[in-house]
Amino acid sequence: MVNKKTALLFLILAAAMPLCAAEYELPAPPGDSYIYFNADKLDYNADARTISLLGNVNLIFTSPSADETRLYANNLIIDQNANKVFSNGPVKAEQTGGVFHGQDLEYNYQTKDLKIKNISASYPPIRILNAQSAEVKNGRQIYKGAQVTCCDVDKPHYYIKAGSVSMSPEKRIFGTNALLYLSDIPVFYLPVFWRSLDPQGAYTTYVDFAQSNKTGLGLLTSTVFYPIKQLRATVI
Repeated sequence: MVNKKTALLFLILAAAMPLCAAEYELPAPPGDSYIYFNADKLDYNADARTISLLGNVNLIFTSPSADETRLYANNLIIDQNANKVFSNGPVKAEQTGGVFHGQDLEYNYQTKDLKIKNISASYPPIRILNAQSAEVKNGRQIYKGAQVTCCDVDKPHYYIKAGSVSMSPEKRIFGTNALLYLSDIPVFYLPVFWRSLDPQGAYTTYVDFAQSNKTGLGLLTSTVFYPIKQLRATVI
């Protein structure tokens, strides 16, 4: 076991110092990529080339593209042969633009692919209230058995429960086999739903609740168009 202070320098020292056997030497990271970690204890298995981090684990991955992934957990295992990180139990993952909370993570720090169970996530304006599982591959997120909303209150006024949801942050969200709930009451079946998440898009549609003495409770939609060069008025 290695204590916390020593753990902070472990990867740097391991990369800089020759080991007893050549097959255990740590390769230099490509480009500007690196892994930084902080933990209460560390256990390195040279034969399996695994690093076990225990207690208050904070792991940071960076890449030449300046993308950064941060993992927080009680325990993590780094498998250098598979280029993967595993967690058993609760874990928090922070990636560009969003945060995951879930269980039993598997993360490939070369491809950036990620798998996680029993998840909740936030990618404003989208909130994944909960999902049975999630997979991130090539920047695309796939959620199974998910509840999704844009409502920002703790107990949302509405949400969509879908069998499958696909999301590309800042691009679009797409789902199938969905039910729209008002509070906890199902009101609409949606075979397919879609929404643009492009912050530079030409328009955005908002959904709100309305109540009328004539029609009762209902949904009110409004679409806001943003000015673009083709639509700007010309003053002569």
